[in-house]
Amino acid sequence: ESVLTVCNRKAAAEKEKLIEEEEIEDEKEAETLPEDLLAQAIAEEKEEVNKRKHITAEEFEK
Repeated sequence: ESVLTVCNRKAAAEKEKLIEEEEIEDEKEAETLPEDLLAQAIAEEKEEVNKRKHITAEEFEK
């Protein structure tokens, strides 16, 4: 085997390893994303409820 062939094989193996690591990272992000979106939606809903409470309190004071 030539040195070039060995180097190409090592480079291909390293590239494959990096691709696999990126795929694993993407899967982890995909798993956590829905939870983040859910938490964001809950926070937005709480904020909306607090705004309604504030408006109601102002109307009550009038």
